[in-house]
Amino acid sequence: MFKSAITLTTTAASFAALAFAQTAPLAPVEQTVLARDVFATGLLDRDAGALGSDLWRGADGRVLAVLLAAAPARPASPSIGVLARRVLLSAGDAPQGADASLGGAKLAALVRLGFIDEAREIESLAIGGKSDAGLLEALASADLLSGDAAAACTKVQRIQAPRDNPYGAKLRGFCYAIAGELDAADLALGLLRERGGLTTADEAILLPMASGGKPKPGSEPVDAVQYAALRAAGMSVSLSSGADAGLHKAVAEDATAPWPQRLLAAKRASAMGVMSAAQLKELFGAAPLEVAMVAGGALAFRQSPDDPMALAAAFQQAKTKSAPEFARDRAGLVAGAISAARDFETLFAASALFAEEVRGFDGMLVSAGEAEAFALARLALGDVTGAEKWLTAGAAGGAGAGAPSDIPALIAAAKSGARPAGIQGEASAIRGLATFVDAAIEAAAERIAGQGALTALAASGAAAAGDPVAEVLLSRGLETAGLQDLARRRGAERLLQDRYARFEPAPSASDAALSPPPPPGGDLKKPTPRVKPAPSR
Repeated sequence: MFKSAITLTTTAASFAALAFAQTAPLAPVEQTVLARDVFATGLLDRDAGALGSDLWRGADGRVLAVLLAAAPARPASPSIGVLARRVLLSAGDAPQGADASLGGAKLAALVRLGFIDEAREIESLAIGGKSDAGLLEALASADLLSGDAAAACTKVQRIQAPRDNPYGAKLRGFCYAIAGELDAADLALGLLRERGGLTTADEAILLPMASGGKPKPGSEPVDAVQYAALRAAGMSVSLSSGADAGLHKAVAEDATAPWPQRLLAAKRASAMGVMSAAQLKELFGAAPLEVAMVAGGALAFRQSPDDPMALAAAFQQAKTKSAPEFARDRAGLVAGAISAARDFETLFAASALFAEEVRGFDGMLVSAGEAEAFALARLALGDVTGAEKWLTAGAAGGAGAGAPSDIPALIAAAKSGARPAGIQGEASAIRGLATFVDAAIEAAAERIAGQGALTALAASGAAAAGDPVAEVLLSRGLETAGLQDLARRRGAERLLQDRYARFEPAPSASDAALSPPPPPGGDLKKPTPRVKPAPSR
C-alpha cells in the first residue's frame, strides 16, 4: 500500500513535470529598484526618451545645482520643454558627495515647468532626503498650483530656518496671512522686504494680504505663491505671456477658471512643450460652446486666429465631420484652420489638435494649398520627413494659384539644418553664460550626458533671444547628451518662429482658396465664440 502510494505520487509528479515542460516559461517579472534619493529617481525608460543611467557619471553636484537653478521656467519652444522632461525624468546615480538639496533642486525645476504629477511621483518613490527645505518648498509649490493651500502650509511648517531662505520666508508669510495671523505675516514679509527679497508683484499681491486686505486688482502672478494668494482672495487670475509654464498649466487645469483663460493657458503650455497633445485635445474638446458657434468654427478661427475659443470651435467642428463622406469637407476645414495661424504658438497648438486628422488624410487627393497647410503642421511638430511627403502630395494635386508660397523653402531649410537669421549678432550675455561655458566644456570632455543636457537647457533662453554664444552652448550640450533629434526639431521650430516674427503674415493663396467669399454688399460679420449658458434653475 505504501509502495503504491509512492508510485502514484511519482507518476503524478512526472506528469506535472511533463506538463510544465510543454508550457512556455513565464516571462520574468520586471523589477524596479527604488533609487536611493530623489535626484537619482526617474520615471522614463529608454523607449520613452530617457538618457542612459550613467548620465551623471563624473559630474560635480555643485555644478548641477547651478544648472538646475538656471533651468528656464518658461521653455522657449516645444523641443526645450521635451528636453527638460527627458533629462529631469531620467534615472541615474547622483554624483558622489551630492547632498539631498540636489533632489530638491530637481523637483523645484519640475514644478516650475508644470510637471507636478511627475514631481510628486518621484518624491513618493525615492528613499531619504525628504526633509530637505528645497524639496519641501517644491512640493508646497505643487500643492499651491493644484489649489491645495492647506497641504502646502502643512509642508511649510516642516521647513527649518525659513528666514534664511527667501522663497521659504515668502511661503511662510502667505500661510500666516491666510490663517489670519496677520502680525506674523507682516513680520515675515516685512523682513523679506528689508532684505530686498520681495518683487514688485509680491508687493502688489502679498503685502496687502498681510494687513488684512486684498491684492491689487489686475495683478499678474509670476510664481506659485502669488497665484495661490490671488485664488485665496477670490480674485480671477490673469497670466502674462511670460508667466511660468507651471502657472499656465495650473490655470488650464483649474475647473473654476473662465474657459477663455483656460484655453489660452493651455495653448501657451502646449507651445512650451509641457502639455501633451492628449491633454490639449481634452480641454479644447470640452469647451462648452453653442451649437451655432461650432457650426461656424472654422470661419470664426480664420477671422479671429488669436482667440483660443475660436480655435476650440474649429476643433469641435472638425469632430462633427468624422464620417467618411465628410472627409473632403474635413480636409478643407483643417487646412484652413492651420493656415489661419499668425504666430508659432497658435500654429503649434492647431497642429497638435489636428494631428490625428492630418494623419488620416494620408493618401487622399488634396489641393496644393491643403497639402502645404498639412506640411506646415507636420513641420511644427518636428516631422520634416512628413512635411516633405505632403509637399509631394501637393505637387501631384496640381499647382496652387496666387502668390508663391515660402513653405517649400522653409522645409528645405529645416532639412538642411540652416540657421534662422535671428541668431546672428553679438553676444549679449557673455558674463552670465561664463559658468555654462565651463560646464559645457567639462561635459563634452568627460562625456557627462546629463550635464550637457542641463547646460543646453540653461542656455536655451539666451539662445532663443539670439545670443550666439548661448546658441553654441545649446547645440554642443545636445550633442554631448546624444539628443540630435531634439536639435533637429528645435531647428525647425526656430525657422518657423523666425518666419512669423519677420513679417505680419498676409492671407496666403491657400487661405484665399479655402475661405468663402464675402457676401454681396459687405464683409462677413465676425462671429464671436460664446460659452453655453448655464441651465436655468
